[in-house]
Amino acid sequence: MAVENDYNLLVANLNFLAKNIEDIRQEVEKRLLWEKREGLEPDATHWVNLVAQRLPVIAGPATQLEAAAWQVLRSRPGEAVFEDQPPEAPDALPE
Repeated sequence: MAVENDYNLLVANLNFLAKNIEDIRQEVEKRLLWEKREGLEPDATHWVNLVAQRLPVIAGPATQLEAAAWQVLRSRPGEAVFEDQPPEAPDALPE
């Protein structure tokens, strides 16, 4: 089932999704606290609009990640599924 590079690529894509989801969650939380602190009407800070605008940034890659994960699961042992290389980890040691 796949090779190490395939797994690393899946993890890199999962990390991309997690970061984007966390960024949206933090911004929405900040806006909700602002609304509460200032006594504003619900969605006065337009956080719902933010969610609607940012979800496509997550939905497309999430669908692609799901398809890629199924490809890896269906691959033969040792068969490379992807030629792309994952991005270098920020804390990676130089070779």
